[in-house]
Parts: sequence; C-alpha cells; structure tokens
Amino acid sequence: MGEILNTCVIGKPVSDEFDTLLPDKIEVVDCESYPDCSYIETVRFTFSVCNQKGATPGFHGPKQIVYLKIEAGYIPVERVKAELRRLLSRFNIFRVEELIEAFAYRRYYCRY
Repeated sequence: MGEILNTCVIGKPVSDEFDTLLPDKIEVVDCESYPDCSYIETVRFTFSVCNQKGATPGFHGPKQIVYLKIEAGYIPVERVKAELRRLLSRFNIFRVEELIEAFAYRRYYCRY
C-alpha cells in the first residue's frame, strides 16, 4: 500500500479559475529495498496550476508538490497504477490517466 507523506504549495495563489493541477515532473527521491525483493519508492510529483481545459495562467504561477510512498517492486503494474490512482484521487489533476501511465514508465527516465 501507499501513503501521501506531504504536500506543499510554492508561490502565491491565483484566480479560482485555476483549480486544477497540471503534471510537471515525476522524481523518485528514495527507494527502500527489502529481503523479499519488494521495494517502496518515495516519489515527488510537481504540478503547475491550470484550469479545467489545461490552460495555465500565462506566467510562472504556484507549484504544488506531493510526496508519496508507494510499493512498486515485483507486483503487477496494474496494481501499482490502481494504488497510485487511489492516492492521487483527492487532487483535481488534469489528465490524471496520462500521469499514471507516465509513472508506469518512470524506470526509463528516473534516476535510481
């Protein structure tokens, strides 16, 4: 299972129109391995703000950062995606399914 560790907002809030999070960056910041070959990743998701259509305020608006832990080792990818979907469900994320697919391919672009 996973858990949200922390969330923070950097920058000043903008208009209420921009109430959706636009995925910006996925970073694996830590990975804990266990003797049974399982591992738990600590992941930082960085988001910009946007409106419901994905339009941004046109300047460097606030960023929201979400830290979470998720079990990702040697279990079916669909189970990992379902857990990530559950963890992120409390946030209003633009095209959340694309973010979940990007997370599934993180091993190709994240440093471990």
